[in-house]
Amino acid sequence: MAVSEVTICNRALQGIATRSQIASLTESSTEARNCNLIYEPTRDEVLSMAFWNFTTKTDYLSVLKQAPGTPGGVATASQWSTAFPAPPWLYEYGVPQDCIQMRSVIQQPINAYVGVPFTSNGQASYPYFIGAGARFEVTSDVIGNDEKNVVLTNQYQAIGIYTRRVTNTGLFASQFVEALVQALSAKLALALNGNVALANAKFQMANAIIIQARASDANEGLTIIDPMPDWLAIRDDYGYNAADVGYVAPFGPLFGYL
Repeated sequence: MAVSEVTICNRALQGIATRSQIASLTESSTEARNCNLIYEPTRDEVLSMAFWNFTTKTDYLSVLKQAPGTPGGVATASQWSTAFPAPPWLYEYGVPQDCIQMRSVIQQPINAYVGVPFTSNGQASYPYFIGAGARFEVTSDVIGNDEKNVVLTNQYQAIGIYTRRVTNTGLFASQFVEALVQALSAKLALALNGNVALANAKFQMANAIIIQARASDANEGLTIIDPMPDWLAIRDDYGYNAADVGYVAPFGPLFGYL
C-alpha cells in the first residue's frame, strides 16, 4: 500500500514515542519543522545505501569533453589542456540531474560499432551489449563558468546505469520505507529528546534493513559475480572505481553510531 511523506514521518515519530503527530510537513509544530528539515536529505541517504530496484535508471550520458583523436573530437593536440578530460580518461560526461549514485557505465549495443566489429554478423544482428561495464570515476569539473559533477571514463557513447532520486512515495519499496522510517526516527530522537541510546538503536535497525534489501533486491534481477580479491583491494587496483582501502563495492557506507 502506498504511503505518504506525512505517514512516513508520523511512523518515525511514533517510533520514538512522541505524543504528537503531524498533519503536514509545513505546519508550525516542532515535530513538523524537524521532519521537514531532515526528510529529503535522509531519503537521499537511504537511496544511496543500496541498489534499490525501484530507483534504477538507464540513460545516455551527455558528453562534455573528449580527448584528441577520439571519434567526434579534435584530430590532434600538441599538449593537454583543460578543454580535454583529466588524464588518463578519454571522455567526460555530465552526471544526470536526478542521479543519486552512478552504478555502472556500459557501451552501445552491437549495432553501433566504432571501427571493425569483432564478429561477422554486424548490423544484421539483434542489439546486445558486449562485455562488462567500463571503469569510471565520478568527480567535478568547471565547464565554462559552471561547476558540474562529471563522469570520467574511456567508454565512447557511454550509457549510464544509476540510482535516480525518487520522490514519489507510491514507488517506494516496503523495505525502503522501513529503513527510511528507522533512519528518520534516529535523527528525530536526537533532535526532539536528545536520546542517544535510542538513536543508535534506530540507526542499527535501519542498517539491518538496508543489508537485507541489498540481498533481496539483487535476487530480483541479473546477478553478476564479480568478487574483489584482497590482494587487489589492498592495492586499490580493482573495482568499480578508485577507492580507499576499506571500500565495500558496490555499496556506500551505512549509518554510523554516536
